[in-house]
Amino acid sequence: MTTPTKSLEASTLSLLALISHSRNLLSSGSIAPAPKPSTDNPLDILHDIGALTRAHTTKLSIAIRPPNIIYDAAARCVQDITQFVVPPLLATVELMSPKQHGSTLYTAVLRAADNTLAALEEFAKEIPEICRAGKSAGARDRLASTGVVWQAADGLVALRAKGLAGVVQDVVESHMAMLKDAMAELKEWLESNDDDEDDEADGEAKDEDAFWDAPKKALAKDDTEAREKVDASLKKMKLVTILLNAVVKRRLAGEGKLQDTQRLDKIAELAKSVANSGDDIGMGYYEDNTDEAAEAQKEFEKKAIELAELATLANDGNDDSFSKWFRNCRDAISKNG
Repeated sequence: MTTPTKSLEASTLSLLALISHSRNLLSSGSIAPAPKPSTDNPLDILHDIGALTRAHTTKLSIAIRPPNIIYDAAARCVQDITQFVVPPLLATVELMSPKQHGSTLYTAVLRAADNTLAALEEFAKEIPEICRAGKSAGARDRLASTGVVWQAADGLVALRAKGLAGVVQDVVESHMAMLKDAMAELKEWLESNDDDEDDEADGEAKDEDAFWDAPKKALAKDDTEAREKVDASLKKMKLVTILLNAVVKRRLAGEGKLQDTQRLDKIAELAKSVANSGDDIGMGYYEDNTDEAAEAQKEFEKKAIELAELATLANDGNDDSFSKWFRNCRDAISKNG
């Protein structure tokens, strides 16, 4: 006869095996997107799966609360997760189509699904130890693991309210923050007058950490031309952060919120491009490679202009109250200096 303890152990091993297989499918790209549009809304289903994950995890956490562990109840909770959470989660991912729902949202769904599976996996791995541990240690590990699963499940739940535009907004805001960081670093470098900045790193960096820790070549105080170029780059970068913020407020939310999947995906792509080019501008200056900085500046402005143009028209392809602003911003980015 199987004891409650053995039943919990067996159920936990089965869950871990299923999660491992499922995560391998997600990471290897073996989950094929829906070949044709689905009539079901995957985000509604993911919302329900997230809520269900939270509920089952809460019950499991209570069942394995030391010192009064209810092994048979815990085993049932693990079995419910194995049956009602993991398989439906994978099936819902299969309903997603990059073409129908947007590649940005599709990527976010894959990430949220894997985060949830990873959190459940870590919790399941800790169940035997929690059951064996003393009261204080078991409680600490159990509560921490429960919180991680809740957070991951909330990520699934949030996708329905966000939709493609909301996920793109997250992407744009993330890259806007990166661009602001690049600006701050470049400005600090420009304004720095430390005597030891003239020291260059000896030889080439032997690894990535050494490369990033190596001193940047200082800009001579009397190099007016170079300083003017850096200052001009900073002004353009500042202008593009204003553009990104306007895209968030006027095209990813509110009355001007865009609906077209391809346009929204392209906005996310261009936001990433301008942030990367902003980093490249700084690296060109830091390495005293003005040609590299100039090329990065051209690419930066090109992508920013594309973004402004992409955000100019409303959903119906006509002008709206925001169109003039985006055109003016495009023209300002296009100007020399």
